[in-house]
Amino acid sequence: MRQLIGALLIPLGIIFIYRAILPKEKNPKDKYEASHRIETFFGGLFLASAGILLLIGW
Repeated sequence: MRQLIGALLIPLGIIFIYRAILPKEKNPKDKYEASHRIETFFGGLFLASAGILLLIGW
């Protein structure tokens, strides 16, 4: 079961990282856009690393 959860977390983390890096239209009214992208990137990094650790059984 742990490996299954790990295998599901890795693609989810990759999707978060991809969405953070993907260029999108700039919204001049959103002054926190860079902060949200950094949070999304590190959240994806956390999910992917947790998935890898669960997958290898650590």
